[in-house]
Amino acid sequence: MRKDTHKLLVSYLDSLSPIIYIHHSDFPAIDDELRSITEEYHVKFAEFNNALGAIDFNTKRSLHKCELPEFLESVFDMNDDDEPCELFIILKDIHDAIHDPKIIALIRRIAESSNFPAKIIIIDTKIDIPLELESFITLIDVPLPDDEEIRECIETFTANTNLRLDKTSVDELIFALKGLSSFQINQVLSVAYQKGGTLDASDRKYILEEKEQMIKKSGILEMINFEESIDELEKAFAGIGGSNGDVTATANDISKLPAEFLRKGRFDELFSVDLPNENERKKILEVHLRKRDNGRLNPSIDLDKLSRETENFSGSDLEGIVKEAVETAFIEGKDAITTDLLMQIRRETKSIYDI
Repeated sequence: MRKDTHKLLVSYLDSLSPIIYIHHSDFPAIDDELRSITEEYHVKFAEFNNALGAIDFNTKRSLHKCELPEFLESVFDMNDDDEPCELFIILKDIHDAIHDPKIIALIRRIAESSNFPAKIIIIDTKIDIPLELESFITLIDVPLPDDEEIRECIETFTANTNLRLDKTSVDELIFALKGLSSFQINQVLSVAYQKGGTLDASDRKYILEEKEQMIKKSGILEMINFEESIDELEKAFAGIGGSNGDVTATANDISKLPAEFLRKGRFDELFSVDLPNENERKKILEVHLRKRDNGRLNPSIDLDKLSRETENFSGSDLEGIVKEAVETAFIEGKDAITTDLLMQIRRETKSIYDI
């Protein structure tokens, strides 16, 4: 897990937020993170599992078969008066049950209890928050592993299997494994290894096929094979013929497209959408600052300076600066974000133009 996400999770667990909602699919990774964070804390875990009811957080063995309402009612009896400590209540994948009025009332009762030291940690593959609980919940959307974390997964796997990979093979595997969780990465590497008895750049095609299967199962995204999409565009151009029809396509870098796609008769017009100018950057920054402060804008923030100093930054680059500034301010216990903090984040951020 990324260091910035680790720091953010630590700060939220230390805060007065009664409910932490972690949006993630890799439950074992989140469990490991919670264990590492709480090693120095005097805490007790109580975990609910849809299949087994109350389970031991460390061994995952069933302690008591029950439904969620019964489990939530029982948590007040879980703290020992002779040895009081904070109770971390772990609830996983409860999105199908969380809108039940009784469950909402029980969760709210725990969250509002001032004399009961407990924090509810919801770990779910979906974000589904009842209106009645919104004010109690802090949402953490954990990003998927970046290149360095994927590299670490590969190095750990190869060390455990006594494999040695050259840099080219590692780089090819990193590219193929992007967009998967740590659990999925280890799963795909294991299957690829069992299939051929080794790992190298030639496994990239197989890994991409496995990745496509995982993405299809999510029902949300579709993975496009670039070479196949070129063929489909060719068919689309050929099929239009004399009939009425349009083909529209977007690309970040048209220099990577085959030359035959750029000649007249293929695309009649090429349009370039440029990066925002200074005035547009100012408006984009204002939108994202207001969005993260309930529609308000801190009058002390120098938007003119920020817009001048963010030349060649895209809209998503600017949103990233604001988002990171908000998280940094929270972690450092600051009441509000400032121009200096935003400028600090800007200096640490590479724009899409510079990548």
